[in-house]
Amino acid sequence: MSDRSTGTAVVFPYWPENPFLNIAYLALRADGWTISEQRDLAGFLDAVAVAAPGDVVHLHWTSLLVQNAPDEREADRRLATVVRALTDATGRGVRLVWTVHNRLPHDCPWPRQEIELSRAIVGLSSAVHVMSAQTRDVVADVVDIPLEKQAIVPHPSYEGLYDQAWTRDEARGSFGLGPAEKTVLFFGHIKPYKGVSTLLGAIGTTGATLLLAGHVSHADRLTTEALVPSDATVHAHYGYVPDDDAGRWFAAADVLVVPYAAILNSGSIHLASTFGLPVIVPGFAHLVEQFRDEPWVVFSDPEGGEEGLAAAIDAFAPSDDLRAAARRYALRYTPYAMSTDMLALYDSLSV
Repeated sequence: MSDRSTGTAVVFPYWPENPFLNIAYLALRADGWTISEQRDLAGFLDAVAVAAPGDVVHLHWTSLLVQNAPDEREADRRLATVVRALTDATGRGVRLVWTVHNRLPHDCPWPRQEIELSRAIVGLSSAVHVMSAQTRDVVADVVDIPLEKQAIVPHPSYEGLYDQAWTRDEARGSFGLGPAEKTVLFFGHIKPYKGVSTLLGAIGTTGATLLLAGHVSHADRLTTEALVPSDATVHAHYGYVPDDDAGRWFAAADVLVVPYAAILNSGSIHLASTFGLPVIVPGFAHLVEQFRDEPWVVFSDPEGGEEGLAAAIDAFAPSDDLRAAARRYALRYTPYAMSTDMLALYDSLSV
C-alpha cells in the first residue's frame, strides 16, 4: 500500500465488462481505494454529491452526461447541472480527473454543449489523463489542456486477459480458410463512424476474405448486411464475442483493419498486438507519429476512401516477423504497468 491515505474514486461511466476500465483500477483497488462504479447520470450525480475531501471523481467518456438529451434545452440543463455538481465537489476538496478518449463523442448531436462541458472539466480538473503526447494537439480546437495538468499514461496491451490457446491452423480451420487465403479482421462495435461501410466497399475489390465480428444495433446490422458485396467472402458474427472466443478470430486473421473515419485512441490496435496481429490504420498525423517505428502497423490513406483502403489491403504481405513485432510491442506495456502508473497519478494528486 502507498504511503498516502486512500479514498473513493467515483468513476463514470464504469462498465464492468470493459477491460480497459478493469485494467486502469487494478492497482488502485489493491492499494485500498474504493471504486464507485457509476453507469447512469442520476447515480453519478448522487455519488459526486457525497464525495468527501480527498476523494476523486474520474470521468471517462462524457457523451452520457449531455449527448443523449432529447432536445437542446435539456442538453443545456444537463450541462449546467453537471458543471455545478463538479464545481461544488472540487470546491470542497474532491479532485477531478478526466481521461480523454475522443476529441468529441462519436455521436454528438449537441456539439456546443459538449465543447463547453469539456472546457469546464479541464478547468476544474486536477489532472487530465491522455494516452499519447499527440492528444493535446488533436483536441486543441475543442479544449486547451494545460501542460501542467496533462498526465500521460499510455494505453496498455491486454496481455494476460484473453485466451491465446488457439493455434493459427486451428483458428483458420474453424472458418474453413485456406492456408494462403488473405484474411482481414474487423473486431468491435459495428457503428457508422467506425468505417465499416468503407471496409465493405473495399473488400470486394481485393479478393481478401473478411472476418467481421462485433456488437451492432438492429438498424446498423440491416445497413451493414445490405452493404456486403455479393462477390466477397465474409464471415460475420453480429453480436458480442465472448472473451474466450476472441482469440479464435485474431488467430485466424492475417491483419486487423481499423477503418475509422475519426480516431484518437483505439483499444483495437492494442488488442491486436496482444494476439500478435498486424494492423492497418488510417494514416492520421497523430497515429503516424505514435506508431511510425512499428513495422506491424501499416497506414492507409485517410483520404483515400474505399480505393485507398483496398490498396493497403492489397499491399499488405503477412509474415511471421510482423506478428512477432506486434507481440514484442504488447509486452512492452502491460496491464499491470498501466495500473501502477494510474496509481502513481492518483498519488500525485495529494502532492
